[in-house]
Amino acid sequence: MSLEACVGSDCQTFPISADIIINSYCDISTVTQRHIDFGFIGGANIENVASTTGLLTTKCSEANGGNYSITLSGGNSYNGTRNMTNGGYLLPYELLYGGVLWDPGVEVTVPGDGVSHDTEVGARTVPTGASLLPGIYTDTVVVTVTY
Repeated sequence: MSLEACVGSDCQTFPISADIIINSYCDISTVTQRHIDFGFIGGANIENVASTTGLLTTKCSEANGGNYSITLSGGNSYNGTRNMTNGGYLLPYELLYGGVLWDPGVEVTVPGDGVSHDTEVGARTVPTGASLLPGIYTDTVVVTVTY
């Protein structure tokens, strides 16, 4: 195929368009630490606070030139407080962002600039003074990224 210049009336010109749609995206699969581990706590009564941290790494596109938000669910046994469970036993705990309680539905805003951002999640048990059954206490909190 050769490109020739139009000469006289032997030519027609028409426009063609080139289009691409780039969807906004968000990568939350790069969570550095999904598991918040309090380790071992001795004794049947939880009188002292145990604390730890986790790190969420997210990367979202520049969707509409704005930010995105991260919210956390209440977990599996939320009753005004998050609870880890072992059978019918509850061990209350709190999640925090910047030292402030991160309740279900509270949004943490992160820049939507296509760059990875770390969001530290603090965690601490809530002393109850109640007797607890020895064993493994667990909970699952759903992380939602809205962009």
